[in-house]
Amino acid sequence: MRHSGVGLHQAASGFRTTATSPMPFFADDYAFVVLPPSLSGPHGMTTVVSSSGFVRVSLHSNPARFVIVKKQRTAAILPGESRASRPHRPAQRGWLFAACARRFLCTAGCRNWSGVERMKVLVTGSSGLIGSEAAEHFDRQGHEVVGVDNNMRRVFFGAAGDTLWNLERLKAATKRFQHAALDIRDRAGIEELFRTHRFDLIVHCAAQPSHDKAREIPLLDFEVNALGSVNLLEATRQHSPEAVFVFLSTNKVYGDAPNEIPLEELEKRYDYARPEDFAGVDETCRIDRTLHSLFGASKAAADLVAQEYGRYFNMKVGVFRGGCLAGPSHSGVELHGFLSYLVKVTLAGGTYSVFGYKGKQVRDNIHSHDVVRAIEEFAANPRPGEVYNLGGGRENSVSTLEAIERVEQMTGRKLNWRYVDEARKGDHICYISNLGKFRSHYPKWKITKGLDTILNEIIASERAQMTPSAAR
Repeated sequence: MRHSGVGLHQAASGFRTTATSPMPFFADDYAFVVLPPSLSGPHGMTTVVSSSGFVRVSLHSNPARFVIVKKQRTAAILPGESRASRPHRPAQRGWLFAACARRFLCTAGCRNWSGVERMKVLVTGSSGLIGSEAAEHFDRQGHEVVGVDNNMRRVFFGAAGDTLWNLERLKAATKRFQHAALDIRDRAGIEELFRTHRFDLIVHCAAQPSHDKAREIPLLDFEVNALGSVNLLEATRQHSPEAVFVFLSTNKVYGDAPNEIPLEELEKRYDYARPEDFAGVDETCRIDRTLHSLFGASKAAADLVAQEYGRYFNMKVGVFRGGCLAGPSHSGVELHGFLSYLVKVTLAGGTYSVFGYKGKQVRDNIHSHDVVRAIEEFAANPRPGEVYNLGGGRENSVSTLEAIERVEQMTGRKLNWRYVDEARKGDHICYISNLGKFRSHYPKWKITKGLDTILNEIIASERAQMTPSAAR
């Protein structure tokens, strides 16, 4: 049903009840809640309509004895009201209407409002860097979080990539987190998960994340990155079509096209030669007719399918093309996790390899917290099928040589490193994410953690993990 406010008034005006509790009438886009006569009159009631995508409204006079709430974040159509009021707790005789995934839960006499706004959030790759940050973040806010992770990072990278330590940390740090050791390639398992849970937000982080590893396991890489993503998108469409779906893509979908931007070689880094490129690579960069690596290709396939579900089915899907994602919960390995692995080798010893470009290749690094805040901003006001570059921007950019120097200074240790003349296939020489589009759409979001903060947190985390080993 898609009516104007007048049409809705007329549609609902025929509903009356003499019962002692409200009677909800449901439609595809609206809920009509008809109030009993005992609650109509000059003093009326306070109604709170909340949870993901729903507004809170206050009603103090309701002669028509009904409330009409549209299932949109900013829309509420009420008799005698033109806009939603500011949120507040229900009055003593108030009724609370809490939205929960396309249905309303009507509870009488809710004087103390606690936990009613709770969302159900699904996080895939929940033992990884961004997944665990998202799980902790939404758990702290009082939401129910289901995390899907079967420790495939250990399969990809061996014992060094094992994320069980982070899962145990996550369980200890959260209150409402549930873990499911589910493989996203398991269509039946994903289908069952979505049948038994009605999710409000899906944060899809699970992936095979290495472009070097993908050439050894091309079928597994594609199954995880592309097929697994389609499984999740389709399950969302079938069972939680109103949910917000955020897909963590990668800047590798651009392949080596960013290398065509004119560069200048400085003492310790490459940088963009033209003033118009100063802010970095934006979303207009092409994703075809370029060398991606098989990883970049599988992520590009998932990226495009995610966009299509957003645009074709008008689902609330957002795609984030990440730069170098960093933070203390990373299980860094040589094939994935630039800063985490650099710190790990510096502290533990061993030899670090620098691949090509004289060590002057540049990456922009973004803390996992700032990634999750971007997800949160998008979820609050989703734009179906939209794509955003998401990295640390110029202020958090660093070359390999500069990063080595900085980590050595911060740890007080000298890194043993060697230079390999051959660069990784499809690798970027200089990549800085242009954040202009996302900032224009979501002006409340900003980078809150600079490069030194990121490195300090990683160093502290690595030292804490090394302590038990040293004690043994």
